[in-house]
Amino acid sequence: MKGEIAAVNEATGKISSKQNSGTVGSGSTAAATEFKVQDGLLFNAVKPGDKVTFTAEKVDGVMTIKKLTKE
Repeated sequence: MKGEIAAVNEATGKISSKQNSGTVGSGSTAAATEFKVQDGLLFNAVKPGDKVTFTAEKVDGVMTIKKLTKE
């Protein structure tokens, strides 16, 4: 998935991302989705506003970022 980091909350272990849907003009109005972070080192690598590509999957019923790359 591609998106933009909306918020980073190290205290809860979660990152919020606004996904790019690919539809023209819809990216700016997309609501942020919160994801759990598998690797805590991600908190040092990203900040709100960063454009990222990531993969996420359900772990124990919670969407969790498995891999994240800044664009």
